[in-house]
Amino acid sequence: MKKRTELVAELEAELLAACKRSEYVLKRYALHTREMIGEMGAVRAAKHIVKMPRINDGFVDLLLLGKAKLTVEYIVAKKKYATLFDADVQAAAWNKVAFACTKH
Repeated sequence: MKKRTELVAELEAELLAACKRSEYVLKRYALHTREMIGEMGAVRAAKHIVKMPRINDGFVDLLLLGKAKLTVEYIVAKKKYATLFDADVQAAAWNKVAFACTKH
């Protein structure tokens, strides 16, 4: 099992890589997300984003383009990161992206 610090580093790297890819797809800079990660750390920033009552435009735009895998919510919902987040945070993350990730 990986150490928590290694897992946090992987989460941060994955979030920043998703920012970079989403910037390419959306043709705009993910400044707010990057700032939050820098100021709060990857885990706290991800929790904050997932728990936000308002869904941001970038999230919706990514879903509309079929790029749900680039969202913070999708990354947080991964089993790989289950030890970093409470069950309610992971459930909230999955609930936001689940409809976009299921095949009909």
